[in-house]
Amino acid sequence: MAVLLLSLQSALWVSGQSVRDTAADPVQTHPMACERGSAGDCERACDGGAADACYRLGRAYALGQGVVRDAARANQLFEMACARGNPSGCVALGQSYVLGDGAVPEAAKAATFLHMACRMSEQGDRRGLRGCVLLASLYARGEGVVKDEARAAELLGSACRGGESFSCTELAHCYQAGRGVRQDSHEAAHYLRLACDGGHAWGCRDLATAYAGGNGVPCFLSCFAASHDRGPPTTDTAWYRSLGILVAMHGAPDAGSVPALP
Repeated sequence: MAVLLLSLQSALWVSGQSVRDTAADPVQTHPMACERGSAGDCERACDGGAADACYRLGRAYALGQGVVRDAARANQLFEMACARGNPSGCVALGQSYVLGDGAVPEAAKAATFLHMACRMSEQGDRRGLRGCVLLASLYARGEGVVKDEARAAELLGSACRGGESFSCTELAHCYQAGRGVRQDSHEAAHYLRLACDGGHAWGCRDLATAYAGGNGVPCFLSCFAASHDRGPPTTDTAWYRSLGILVAMHGAPDAGSVPALP
């Protein structure tokens, strides 16, 4: 369970996987009073009203870092952080209700807290953007909310514009499949470029694949493959990522002018 909370899974809700596959620790570290202190320092800061300290202490209990792991206590602290305006606490609590970590699994409650985090991102706190991404997964599958693929795509768009490159890749898949938006390969390629520019490796890979097939972009795989005397491997995602990065950096080159692989 802790592994799920530590790393964001690259599971695609568009491909039909559950929100449980996409739930993970989405929080970036932010400076706070107890950052270099003990759990006791965090406890005192939280008791004094510091929302970030409540969240940080909650993470300590969730992961068993410096304290005995206690998921229920972690959720109490996440809820305190959320109520005091920390979107990371709202996202973490939403995840706990999705995963059933220290709480009875309840998608409707998860949606409530993810909604709160997403609204905070709309007010300028980027830490809430991952809440929008996870909430999109709930809407896409109808877990805890009425299924609404258009709303899911809208939430992904908000997160993408806010700088969440993972959500740009997801939104591209919406346009490829026509889920919640009209099918449009050109729009899909646009969002894959944004994802790749933002550093999301799967976005680079999928952008490369789009160029390979001429899906919404000019096809130039043949000149790229010819310059390296081989075609695209079926399992080497690094090859696709390299091609996607070249596309993002240089555009589709003419035959004979393809830059060498890094």
